[in-house]
Amino acid sequence: MAIKILFLILFIFVFGAPQAQGKGITLTLKKLPFRPNTTTQMSALASTSSHPLSARKSFFGVFYVELLVGTPPVKLNLVVDTASSPMWVQSAHCTDCFPVSSVQFDPNRSMTFQFMPFDHPICVPIWLHPSGNFCSYESEYAANQFTIGTFGLDTLTTVTTSSTADQPTQIQGVAFGCGVINRIDLPGDAVHPNEISGILGLGIDHPSSFLLQLSSMTLKRFSYCIPYRVGAVSSLRFGEDAQLTGSDIQTTPLLESSSDFYYINMTGISLNGSRLPTDPRMFKAWGNSGVVVDTGTEYSLFASEVYTLIHQAMKSYFTENYSMKPLNKTRSGLELCYNMVDVLRTKKRRGLKFFAPEVIFHLDRADLKLNEATTFRADEDLQEFCMMIRSAEIFGASSILGAFQQYNNRFLIDVPESKFSFTAEMC
Repeated sequence: MAIKILFLILFIFVFGAPQAQGKGITLTLKKLPFRPNTTTQMSALASTSSHPLSARKSFFGVFYVELLVGTPPVKLNLVVDTASSPMWVQSAHCTDCFPVSSVQFDPNRSMTFQFMPFDHPICVPIWLHPSGNFCSYESEYAANQFTIGTFGLDTLTTVTTSSTADQPTQIQGVAFGCGVINRIDLPGDAVHPNEISGILGLGIDHPSSFLLQLSSMTLKRFSYCIPYRVGAVSSLRFGEDAQLTGSDIQTTPLLESSSDFYYINMTGISLNGSRLPTDPRMFKAWGNSGVVVDTGTEYSLFASEVYTLIHQAMKSYFTENYSMKPLNKTRSGLELCYNMVDVLRTKKRRGLKFFAPEVIFHLDRADLKLNEATTFRADEDLQEFCMMIRSAEIFGASSILGAFQQYNNRFLIDVPESKFSFTAEMC
């Protein structure tokens, strides 16, 4: 017992005591690489649930945070997901596991871990439920993905880099799941092993959300900037740390919703200066909810009527301006792709820096402008230049503003003020 107490004292001395409430939290962000989807994988994505799930065949091409969990601390990488609430990590005692290249969290080895009692205020449906004297959870995602395990409480410490001035913050008593059965599709293969251990849920439908359970520090507001380049470092900021600066800040209201999603109202789309003949009602899949802001989905998804208009307009642009035709069959599984050799040859011949047209997502009181880097992905390995906007009907999902279209902007989600703001930032 004396050794345990001494270790805890040393740990607090090294990493610092918990920050005062209301001062905010800053986490370091990094980007995951995009991995191509195959046709077989896409066909499995339709959800049988009546609850509108975002289309997460995989968490590829999105971003993650690094956290130190437990005592002694274990460094874990968690995908940041604005479209789900529970925070969970894969347990070292999992029976159905996804491969992880890093050390997994073992609750039995953490001196500060406690299993959550069944009567804890966070142990409530729909994601958590009492199981004997303790609390269990089950979190579902699209494509029949899910994680099941036991909820507990432990100490988290933020990880900073030498390039930031932020100091580590230690937070005690954070609730999260220890996943035992984890059927989750995460990026990784023999060449690029998976480094992700779980998910940091920032939704608003359940008190287990990182945003809600630490509301005295997060103030139910956060900002993030998704870096375009794999390996680049950015930040996820909460509470008073979550600020936007500059004179070009745009804001659109967050729509009221009873689900865990952040909905915004999209009114139309322009391509190369021309507004497509869309009806605002086309963006309101699943009733009158609007478009979901989802950092856990790599590309944006729209109803088939909207996607068809974008697809046709983009094809016409490349045909009329460059006499180029899309590939009949793609290796990436994406629907609209061009041969990279043809793209590079045309750019060089015409002296072009940018090849694709400007796309604008028109929101209520705001415009999100997309350039070539946030509309198309140039895959040198597959030699394909592909549009990162897809049809929601393929996945049985709602309309989604995905991670790819959010690159190199800092976004602020402010729940108390019901607003979604953004400004350009090179992450």
